[in-house]
Amino acid sequence: ADLADRALSMNISSREDLLGKGKKRKEFNEVDEKDLQDYCGSALHVIENAAPVLRDDLDGLNMTDLFKTIENPLAKVLARMEEVGIEVDESILDNLQVDFSGRLSEIEKKIYDLAGEEFNINSPKKLGDILFEKMKLPRGKKTKTGYSTAADVLEGLKNESPIIPEILEYRQLSKLMSTYVEGLKPY
Repeated sequence: ADLADRALSMNISSREDLLGKGKKRKEFNEVDEKDLQDYCGSALHVIENAAPVLRDDLDGLNMTDLFKTIENPLAKVLARMEEVGIEVDESILDNLQVDFSGRLSEIEKKIYDLAGEEFNINSPKKLGDILFEKMKLPRGKKTKTGYSTAADVLEGLKNESPIIPEILEYRQLSKLMSTYVEGLKPY
């Protein structure tokens, strides 16, 4: 439905329209046959007619080569990974956890030293108070709860204080730790 709208300025029923959502969600075999045929016919029409539009878009952006040599082959690899999964060496995850934890502790100490106090680095409100109230760094966007500490705001302040690169590195490492090390361990 999104592709139909974007590429063909056409309005068709979405999968959610057909199947519903939440507790009332149906499976394809539970849908009225006529409705299913209409949905599939519309989907096929969109696929067939959107392809030339999308090819023209790629050509216009000079990205056809990228699509053919990188994106399309990668899609097959990712599909295969979804189908069969990936193998993870648990000992490597354990080593990464030790390394990341140590590095996070070091960065945390540097941040506390630069701020002159300990605080919850993961709290945007507290971080905003430290950076913009206590340290008097140039203020960016203000939100309902305080000053924005979004990555783009902090990137713009990189040269204002040595605490900013440390915070950015802390966030990046924390994300790697939670998403990959801690995220993959249960599997």
